[in-house]
Amino acid sequence: MLGKHVSAELRKYLAKRKSQPTETLDFMQKPKTRRVVNGQEVEVELQLQPQELEAGLSHMREALGLPEAQSSEFVGFGNDGLGVADGQWEGGVGGGLVWPEWPQEEEPQPEISSSAGELPLPQDHHDPIELQRRLLEAMYWAEGKEERNCCSKCSTQGPSLQLCVDCDCAPIFCASCLLETHARNPLHRIKTWNGSFFEDGSLANLGLVLHVGHDPGSCRSSTANMHMHLVTVMDITGLHNVRFSWCRCSGGIQLADEIFRMSWIPATLIRPGTAFTFRVMKLFQMLSHVARTTPWDFCTTIQRITDNVQPDLLPEIYRGFNKLQRLWRVSRAYKRGGILKLGDIGRDTKLGLPCVSCPWPGKNIPSDWKDDPDADLIYGTFVAVDGNYRLSRNNKGGGEATDPSFFGDTAFYAPNTQYKDYCRVRGGADDEVADITCRGHKSGDAARFNTSPRKASTGLYKAYNDMNRFVNVDFGLIHILLPLVKAGLKRVVVSYDVACKYNINFEKRITHSKWPLVTNRELRDLKRIVLGWLVPKFHLAAHIEGCADKYSFNWTKNVGRTCGENVESNWSSLNGLATSVREMGFGSRRDAINDAMLHHNWWKGTGESKRILKLFMEAIEMHRGKGKTLSDLEEALGTDIVNKLKIGRVTADGSQYRPQAIVQPTRANILKLLQQEEGGFGPEYGAIATRATRSVGINQGLEVELRQLQFKHQLDTNTVRTDIQWNRFQESRRRLSQQIEGWFRKRGDFMPAEEIMRPRADLGPEDTPLCLPSEFPKSEHARLGITDHALIERELRVGQAHDTLKKLRTLLGLKSFLVRRKRQNPGYTIATRAESEIQKVEGHVKRWRKVYDSAWKALESLRGDDEIPPDHRAWHQLRPLKNHDCIMLSEWMADQQYWKGLGERRTARAVQDGNGPKVLSWIWKIELDIEEETTEGMEIAVQDWTNEAIRLEWLHAKASSERWEEETKLLKAEGKRVGKSFKWLKKQWEPRKLEWEENAAVPRGAVAYAARTAATFGVLEQKAEVHFAELLSLL
Repeated sequence: MLGKHVSAELRKYLAKRKSQPTETLDFMQKPKTRRVVNGQEVEVELQLQPQELEAGLSHMREALGLPEAQSSEFVGFGNDGLGVADGQWEGGVGGGLVWPEWPQEEEPQPEISSSAGELPLPQDHHDPIELQRRLLEAMYWAEGKEERNCCSKCSTQGPSLQLCVDCDCAPIFCASCLLETHARNPLHRIKTWNGSFFEDGSLANLGLVLHVGHDPGSCRSSTANMHMHLVTVMDITGLHNVRFSWCRCSGGIQLADEIFRMSWIPATLIRPGTAFTFRVMKLFQMLSHVARTTPWDFCTTIQRITDNVQPDLLPEIYRGFNKLQRLWRVSRAYKRGGILKLGDIGRDTKLGLPCVSCPWPGKNIPSDWKDDPDADLIYGTFVAVDGNYRLSRNNKGGGEATDPSFFGDTAFYAPNTQYKDYCRVRGGADDEVADITCRGHKSGDAARFNTSPRKASTGLYKAYNDMNRFVNVDFGLIHILLPLVKAGLKRVVVSYDVACKYNINFEKRITHSKWPLVTNRELRDLKRIVLGWLVPKFHLAAHIEGCADKYSFNWTKNVGRTCGENVESNWSSLNGLATSVREMGFGSRRDAINDAMLHHNWWKGTGESKRILKLFMEAIEMHRGKGKTLSDLEEALGTDIVNKLKIGRVTADGSQYRPQAIVQPTRANILKLLQQEEGGFGPEYGAIATRATRSVGINQGLEVELRQLQFKHQLDTNTVRTDIQWNRFQESRRRLSQQIEGWFRKRGDFMPAEEIMRPRADLGPEDTPLCLPSEFPKSEHARLGITDHALIERELRVGQAHDTLKKLRTLLGLKSFLVRRKRQNPGYTIATRAESEIQKVEGHVKRWRKVYDSAWKALESLRGDDEIPPDHRAWHQLRPLKNHDCIMLSEWMADQQYWKGLGERRTARAVQDGNGPKVLSWIWKIELDIEEETTEGMEIAVQDWTNEAIRLEWLHAKASSERWEEETKLLKAEGKRVGKSFKWLKKQWEPRKLEWEENAAVPRGAVAYAARTAATFGVLEQKAEVHFAELLSLL
């Protein structure tokens, strides 16, 4: 685009040159413009480029009617201004113009000279204000005629001029020229100038008639059979009225057939009054997949495009469109499947694109694939089973009888008739749960399904059958496993949310005497393959420890980094249909879901090679990092320890990956042991006989201190508003005062007499010092004779701190549950109650934080300037408790999931900048299991902690390194298979094209489509090969 200032300056100079023909261009000044710099408007000079000058001069010649220059000389121009190269041009400058290359990626822009003291300025074409100004001008310009006051074809002038909105450059025509130029463009939108503005019109109202059947006057019939027929056509530009002239004689062609040949779809086959273009159907189908647009919304949009002032005056098109869009989806699927006639459709008809990265024996893998040492890994198949409870359907309409599926049994759903017969026999069978230990999941629990009579279908299951119990899932899964077994595959891994209990009676269910799903021969073939059952990684956290051991992808060999959750990506896409399919009839819902899955398969298959390359790049980097971590760890541990760890790793049930509980003594355990050492023995937390021992007495002091902290917390959080509340508050203070008095009376039984202090009268009971050893400086302990008392308090304080941490973790877990329940139940009553409970739990968290802070301060006082004893593991684990330490696990997991979604690289950069994922708080990393143990056991626990940490660190590092190594092998094999899969698909269409070409009964368009499809798969093959070559270059 030419700069406006350049053109203005050149026009001015041209006018000046006409009056002074002998003057040269040497003195022409550079064009200037005004810009805002640092808040001030300044004048700057623009550096002109030669291409802009050449284009500008050519534009001037055309505008002024000047002839083109014949000389081959070039008008030069530099930083010093315009100069003339040898040659003259009409009364002044001459020279041929060198046109810039066309098309250009970016239009040439003037360079702004930046001398000393000048700041670089933004370019004009990036200025949004300037763009908005010109856009507004263009909008107003399009509303009027301005200089367009005659027909652009015959130059006829008149008040009634027509504007075609859909023609390029929006030309102006008279009525006759418009009809002549639009004889075969009946769907262009027309506007008529009424003297003041352009008003909407139509070609049909101007007299455009489409003659179909045969030309007027060529009818052989003795009578005039030409009839006029008005059809409303829906196109992407709106609704249009099209007038047809068609002959009803015996030699004529039906109007519906003529409409089909125009790439339109008539709503009826006899005297159609409505039609829809192919392109509007294609647009809607793509919008329904990408934006989840419903037929109602799409029809409303088209009506609003046609007339946004009175759309209610337009004809109703929704019913006809809704019916035909279903036929369009199915017909396009049949076309992609190579079906020429509806009679060719059978149960073996394949409409969907198969998974191009999965192994297909005899198609995309070598013939000797079974001899590969990694065959279980790279030639195994992963099958995901899952249910979607959102894709339900309300019980409305007449069901299948009045709304059958146009797809029938040819797409993703299981054979409908066979499945209904199976459900009549086995659908109500209860699942056997006697041997099931992992419970509480909705899948497989019939009592938790929505059995409302308003629901005709409770949801959707992969492989797509209405879900109730395991027997329903069996029908779909067995129809997937048997073809895989028949193809010759030797290993299949099934991923299911409740695989832990689903697989227990799987064989018993599929061989049930009432309706066996497999024959004896099929069962033998099924047993010959390795059938693995695993739980997806995200769902595994909801299972018991036994399930996490046996059904984890992380601990299972030859699965790579497969997560088992890929089926959830299908649901995330299909859930956009939930609100519309639940109101559909039986067939409409099935057709919509089938078409959505066809689109999903194609979209995923065409992008598979790129996805694999991206994952391989990450896998290579992660494998190197995990391998280095493992090698460094093994080098630090030494050969002997590593060999012992490898021997203990061979446990088959996966329990070796589970952290073993290392017991940590609590205050109650420590008190019991100390009482035994002192010769006394009493119940937990200090119930004493005649005289209290030192340990029991100090423990009672900790109990009194705990009640002081609780009373302070109530004093800080509760507001006394009524007399009853005031009386209760005073009663609590009185009881606390009595407990403190009792504590001071008994201190003489176990504390030195000179250190017995009476409570101060000027302090309230909640602020009274209890004179525990931690309240005295450590340097005074020996003089006061409380050294042993300090050691006892130290052990009790350590136990108190661990007890408090366990309380905090329990409360944070309860808070996490309440927050999740509040989010899942947005109702006002439940949300209000949940918020009240959350605040109550938060108050308890604050209270126990104060208890821990008190214990930590006491331990620091007891430690003094000394170091923590190296053999005191329990004390070493403790540290100051900060605000960010009291974080819910669910909050931390959500943060980790967020950064995981951003990718490893972005996360690494964020960590370098100090903005990475949150580090798991130390309170969740220490083990707090409670068990009784002897004094010797406490010493053994310290060593157990060390051994357990080393064992888990090595096991997890080893498993992680192996999984990433497997992932690189698996991705390499999948990347190679993608190109071969597309090559095989191309070979399926090439002979089909030749066969159809030789058959005269096959339409030529079908032959062309077969050739185009083969070429399409060829392009995808080349794309996959390029990505695979790039993948190999990373090795």
